[in-house]
Amino acid sequence: MHGNTANTAIEKTPTIFLIGIDERIEQLLSSMGVQIKVFQTVEEFLAAADLKSPGCIVCDMHITAGISGIGLLKTLRSRMIDLTAVLVTRVSEMSLAVQAVSEGAVTLLSVNCDAQQLFDSVNRALQLNRVRRQESAARAHVLELIARLSDKESQVLKLIVDGRQNKEIAQDLSVSVRSVENWRKTALEKMNILSSIELLRTLMHAGFRAWPADEQG
Repeated sequence: MHGNTANTAIEKTPTIFLIGIDERIEQLLSSMGVQIKVFQTVEEFLAAADLKSPGCIVCDMHITAGISGIGLLKTLRSRMIDLTAVLVTRVSEMSLAVQAVSEGAVTLLSVNCDAQQLFDSVNRALQLNRVRRQESAARAHVLELIARLSDKESQVLKLIVDGRQNKEIAQDLSVSVRSVENWRKTALEKMNILSSIELLRTLMHAGFRAWPADEQG
């Protein structure tokens, strides 16, 4: 792809945030060689942790003081905090697993799970967080490029993405085909993109399935 691709490298070493987790699991995760930070409650985590850091959360589902593990998942979603979470339970019930996953947990583990189950789940959560952060960076980069465009340039590219031909766009905008061609050319130059095909690839790479303003609306 041309020079418009965002730098999506993760800028920091990921952190595993432990909330209300017992010593056995903490020791196992410490052996992974990843930075670990320990909190006793969800409230303490929300107040003191770097919530923009890459990484994942491992949280006791049954914290009795303050916000519960399920409450944590709801808070992450409502605040748009981009951290993945693994919940740990002392009660093995399918209904709890369904509830945890439906609220956004990567998985629900038994507090007595073996080391390999724990490592696999946490690695999956870290990988998912990495992918989400890369997608978020790519989307932000595309929006930054689109912000460079004039209203007419943006209109033309939107219609191109919608599958319209230059002649149809000219009719839609009540302008000449030459004007459409010029706006298309200057718009792609501003975005440092070589062609309409590359524009579509750039949008898809960032997770957009339509012109971004349409999706956001």
